[in-house]
Amino acid sequence: MTEKLVLTESEVRMMLGVSRTTLWRMRCAGRFPAPIQMGTRSVRYRRSDVVGWVNSGAMVFEQAT
Repeated sequence: MTEKLVLTESEVRMMLGVSRTTLWRMRCAGRFPAPIQMGTRSVRYRRSDVVGWVNSGAMVFEQAT
């Protein structure tokens, strides 16, 4: 099975272990990769952006604050 190129908000939250509110706050503060708008009410996140963000060590900083 191939890996998905884009992730739903729920998949990102499960991957990071954060709540919907935490993800929203990080996104609004510009501390998380911007989502891709898919239609009027749906957003997705590029897997490569999320993985790159985690690998950069940003997740450790977010959990510390």
